[in-house]
This record gives sequence, C-alpha cells and structure tokens, in this order.
Amino acid sequence: MLCPEPKPLSPEEQAAQRKAADHQARTELGGAMELVKIGEVATIEYLEKELALLDRLNGMIARAFKSLLYVRGIKTLPSSGAGT
Repeated sequence: MLCPEPKPLSPEEQAAQRKAADHQARTELGGAMELVKIGEVATIEYLEKELALLDRLNGMIARAFKSLLYVRGIKTLPSSGAGT
C-alpha cells in the first residue's frame, strides 16, 4: 500500500516546525550546540591547518629576525679602512 504524499506546509507551519526542531536540538545537544553553530572551525582538520599555518609564519619570522641580526652584526664590525 502506498503512503499518501504529505500536503505542502504553509510558511507559518514551516516556521513553527523549524522553531520546534531548533528547540529540540538545543535541548538534546546542550552545550555542544555551540560547536554545531561554529561549524568547520570546530573540526580537527581545521585546527591542523591553522597550526601548520602558524608554524610556517613562525618560521618566516625567525628567518627574518635572523637576517636582521646578521645585518646589524655586519654593521657593527669595524671596516678595514683604506686610511690605515
């Protein structure tokens, strides 16, 4: 026996069902609902990408700082003057 097709809902009925579903989700998930709202940011993959990016940036900063110290070190060396 075939099931009859459901009748289309009015916009008010859709809004009421959506509100009821949101309330049920908040009740069942509790504090985890915030993680659901955050979405992709709350995944391990996203965290791994962010940590890899931070690691690359830290490496670039360290190399730039090392170059700066090298240049400053060269400036402080006495030049072998032509006037000696």
